Amino acid sequence: MAKRALGLGKGNNNKKQKTTSDPKEPSPEAQLNFIVDSNIDDSKLDDELIQLNTMWKNFFHNSDRDDEILLNAIIHECDNLLRSSLKDDALAKKINSDQFHAIYSLALSELANFKTDSEKKNEIGDFFDDAIERIENAKKLEQFQNSVLLPLTISKIHFHRIPLQYISDLNLDSTSKDLPKDVDLNSLLENGKKNFKIYKDDHHLTFEVLSLLHDLLDIVETFNYRDQINEGLDSDDEDFIDDLKKTKLSENHPLFTIQKNLDENYDWLLENLIELHNQISESSKLFQNVSKIIGELYLKKSEKPASIYLQLQYDDEDDESNDDDKDEEVVLKNQKSAIDLIGNGIKFLKHAKLEDDPDTWVAIGEGLINLGNLQDLDSEEQQQSYKEAEELIRSANKATNGKFKNVLENLLSKDDE
Repeated sequence: MAKRALGLGKGNNNKKQKTTSDPKEPSPEAQLNFIVDSNIDDSKLDDELIQLNTMWKNFFHNSDRDDEILLNAIIHECDNLLRSSLKDDALAKKINSDQFHAIYSLALSELANFKTDSEKKNEIGDFFDDAIERIENAKKLEQFQNSVLLPLTISKIHFHRIPLQYISDLNLDSTSKDLPKDVDLNSLLENGKKNFKIYKDDHHLTFEVLSLLHDLLDIVETFNYRDQINEGLDSDDEDFIDDLKKTKLSENHPLFTIQKNLDENYDWLLENLIELHNQISESSKLFQNVSKIIGELYLKKSEKPASIYLQLQYDDEDDESNDDDKDEEVVLKNQKSAIDLIGNGIKFLKHAKLEDDPDTWVAIGEGLINLGNLQDLDSEEQQQSYKEAEELIRSANKATNGKFKNVLENLLSKDDE
């Protein structure tokens, strides 16, 4: 592993706002500023674990996570506490907690984000290995057998590691030989799912883990054509995208199994997001963020039955060779399935709606358009869906000075058909 400087100077701990500085040549650690939770009693600010947790929260919750100095300070403090605990039994007992081990491991894994430059990339695996080793060793201890935080930390590290360390070096021609012999990406993903549990003491961390999996699945799903889109080809060309999606990975490709099991993995993700959603207060910002992804996943899940319905209902209506009875049953089944899924998606997107964010209005509007496309032609329900969608998109377009003009025009063109 790359060498890490040790040590973190203690500032004035009895202040709610911690700021230390040296008028001469301040060290990076001496310039750290972070906010202490106002609910913490002043008498407890000297507690080493509270200090460490405060630093971690400032990095994880209150920054863009681009503060490498703060992240290094967290790791240095963990090093110092471990070293000091060898001579201090009371300290050793205090830091022997799942919270300490989780913070240490998460900080190490986050540090990998700063090693993506080509000359430093070989260090990424070292940080992830160190992070996993620390958590796995802690999990073996008897007092942590019922810990939810430690397994959740493993989930986060796996879902973080797969794209950052491994997928970033893959292409369409890659094979399993391009990975270390003992690495199987699908096994890592499954291990992450196996270890996942909702951590009631930190719903933000829980959501972070599920968000990482969401990003990972999106990367795998679009892996076959991501390069073409990045090169400037039109990602809005549906026919072009459909052709690219037909490109199949070889069975020996490291992502083959994950890509084959995408539907199953998306279902697992949706199920756990809904469970998390049920535990979150409606007044929290997190409620809106979780609702948004759930809504999007429901709309995504509706795409397959919607496609089957539209193809059978409209593309094949002149094909006399079809079995009318069989097709009618399949048509209605897929229509109902897609409508139900989109209805659920719209419900959650409405939970995610923000009065100061027109994009959230349009997300609902586009869901309503999809719903209208599946409802019986010229029915009252279809007209109501299009009308509600138009109102939302018009409002969003007006609020953004024409940002959604194309979306609105596409909707209005349906009325002229």
